[in-house]
Amino acid sequence: MLGVRDDFRKVIFEEYRNSCPQELLQQFLDGQLDEDTPIETLRGLMYGYTFTEDYAKGFMGSPFSVQYWEDILEEEDMIDSCQFQSEQIIDTLLSSGNGKSPETAFCVIDTYQEYELMQEIFVYNVPEIIRQSVSENGIDCIEFEPNDFGVEKLYFDVHRRLEVGYPEFPDDDLLAL
Repeated sequence: MLGVRDDFRKVIFEEYRNSCPQELLQQFLDGQLDEDTPIETLRGLMYGYTFTEDYAKGFMGSPFSVQYWEDILEEEDMIDSCQFQSEQIIDTLLSSGNGKSPETAFCVIDTYQEYELMQEIFVYNVPEIIRQSVSENGIDCIEFEPNDFGVEKLYFDVHRRLEVGYPEFPDDDLLAL
């Protein structure tokens, strides 16, 4: 699997409670955080973001989604800047675990990151998923058909999203669906 490494550090969210100041987030959004930005700074941004109002509201345009940057790429032809932010997101996720067990699960802030990370580590050739289940402690286990990568299961820690919860849709929004 591409990029999976052994030099990861488990995420303890409380350590990042005040690590997503608006100024630093804006620098990330503006592409001002370069390749020399320490991984701890990037972890602080992503995991600290889970303590913001936007995260609590379930803001769907999360700047910590690779898809968010791909959409901007298509709209504004900002290939260099947006590609770099996508790489920073993936590097941050890879710094949190190796996905081989519940104890070493990749720490994601939302389930969309699971699929973005799988696209990256399986080089856009994600094996067929045969089962997915979330345990009581917020560990999502994805099981695969036999594949060339030899990966039977991957584990993702989604407990923070479950802890904060997903906002409920107002009744008017349900009618629009």
